[in-house]
Amino acid sequence: MAQKGVGKIVFTADGVEEKCKVPVKTGDSLSIRLSFRRCLTDIQKQGYLEARIDSIHYGSNPPIGFGQRGNKYRWGAISTDSITQSWLANTGVNTMSISGGTLSPFQFAALNNRILHWHENNGYPFATIKYDNAQWDNSLLSVVLNVEKGPLIVLDTLYIKGDAKISYRFLKTFLGFRMGRPYDEANFSSYDTRMQSLGYLSIIRPSEVEFIPGKARIYTYVTNRRSNRFSFLLGLQSEGKGISGVRLTGDLHLDLRNTFRNGERNSIKWQAPGERTQRLDMQTQWPYVLGTNLGISGRFNLYRRDTTYISINPEMMLDFYFTNGSRLGVGFEHRKSSAIATATHGGYGNFNANFYRLSFATGMLNEDIFHSKYFWAQTAMSVGVRNADAQMAVERREKISVGEAEGAISFFYPIYGEFAVFHSALQARWLFPMVDGNNDFRFLDNELYRIGGSQILRGFNQESILTNGYSVAAIEVQFRLQQTINTALFYDVGLVSHYGNGQRVVSYPFGAGVGVQLLTAGGILNISYALGEGFGQRLSLKDAKIHVGYLARF
Repeated sequence: MAQKGVGKIVFTADGVEEKCKVPVKTGDSLSIRLSFRRCLTDIQKQGYLEARIDSIHYGSNPPIGFGQRGNKYRWGAISTDSITQSWLANTGVNTMSISGGTLSPFQFAALNNRILHWHENNGYPFATIKYDNAQWDNSLLSVVLNVEKGPLIVLDTLYIKGDAKISYRFLKTFLGFRMGRPYDEANFSSYDTRMQSLGYLSIIRPSEVEFIPGKARIYTYVTNRRSNRFSFLLGLQSEGKGISGVRLTGDLHLDLRNTFRNGERNSIKWQAPGERTQRLDMQTQWPYVLGTNLGISGRFNLYRRDTTYISINPEMMLDFYFTNGSRLGVGFEHRKSSAIATATHGGYGNFNANFYRLSFATGMLNEDIFHSKYFWAQTAMSVGVRNADAQMAVERREKISVGEAEGAISFFYPIYGEFAVFHSALQARWLFPMVDGNNDFRFLDNELYRIGGSQILRGFNQESILTNGYSVAAIEVQFRLQQTINTALFYDVGLVSHYGNGQRVVSYPFGAGVGVQLLTAGGILNISYALGEGFGQRLSLKDAKIHVGYLARF
């Protein structure tokens, strides 16, 4: 790429010079002319419609262009009739503020697009704009602006073409299609992208619209797509500090999508992170219930820690879905944990807590096998009351108000076509007491989060880190070798609040490694190798964590 220098355009009649970035130390006259052309376009955007370059002195370093700038053109009076003025008020266009402003082809096009787009999205796809009685007064242009909105077009029928097994009522609500509602071009243009994002539908051909007098008929063309998933993951990790040997960990996950043709999702996951510990997690989500924008979701989590304690965590949510796919939820969550041993020991004990929860999620959940462009984010806040056994230590308190904040964000972005993709994600959760002097308060160990492993903070043993608050960022650069191989270099770093030496401390563990995904006829084979440092662990090959998993779609 040629090095850029700061050249200039000299407008001889005005004695004005404009800076322009042009190639230097190159004999490529075409690149130099193109650079001056871009600079000239920027000058014309400022209202100098007659600006031109007559000659270029290529021998200068950097090159110099010579030309004429001409007059600066502006809008004069923009007149409208009362009907047009009322419609323009809806579009946000104020003709009084435009008068006296810069006149350029780009500003002119932006004005027309703003007016037409508003009408297209509010039931008038055949609206037109007319400029009459144009008059020039030196460099001022005065016109009469008339908007002919055309006939009102309302939605009539949604047709689903193809063999897709999907509820007609669900798809209508999901797409925001309501008979009699004014036609919305922007919403119609998003139909295919939104249906593709569901994961269990594929687009056969682009959706089409048929206009009949006063009405619009929408035709979608979709077929089924394999979306149900079954996956298993096996891990090899060291036993821990001072213990030789390796430990086998694993989990099984069954995820069913649209089984009953209502866009629902049901999943069950079993995990064995080691040390005779097991976790069972069941979730269900039913969006757009009975053709409304309301949905219900639920979750049940059972966790058993060897012979120490057992915890249950049911949750129910009522969700409201927005037209753009975002979701607002309110719900209730119960947490209960009981020590299995006769007497509590260590930091474990009996407690139960009730939380009221508010959540929000946005973004398109792209279900592609290898993501290339994707964004998703969610946040939640919960408040509630927690009760613990009376025999617990004084600083733990029997009854206390607690709060919980959490957030997550994930995105993929191509940095070199389809070959290299950048991925970044952030997960954060914080459990805190809502009382004065909370610096002295300490939660029970079985109330805390357990992080580490293949899901969050790679390079550490599964769920080996106890914390009441954490923030973990993941950065990946993925390389797509052909269409069936995806390799990645990743780095995870965390900010973790935990208890050490009798007080609360903050640590900054990190992990790094490589991963490979191989696309096979039946699914995806995942292999990862990671090292971590922190919490007494050093970057060492003997502490490496290896995970092998397979995901099948059916």
